[in-house]
Amino acid sequence: MNHKGFGYHPIFIPNDHKQTFSEMNIDQKNQISHKIKDFKKLIQFINNRNF
Repeated sequence: MNHKGFGYHPIFIPNDHKQTFSEMNIDQKNQISHKIKDFKKLIQFINNRNF
């Protein structure tokens, strides 16, 4: 088991994957990360606002 990452990363294997989060590279993590998806939605929301 790879021990990179933090918290649950060394033990969590996302659905339909064969690697733990700590074994994935950053590009693989970003494809499934809820944080990245939410951040992109936030950027889109901000860009569509008239300040």
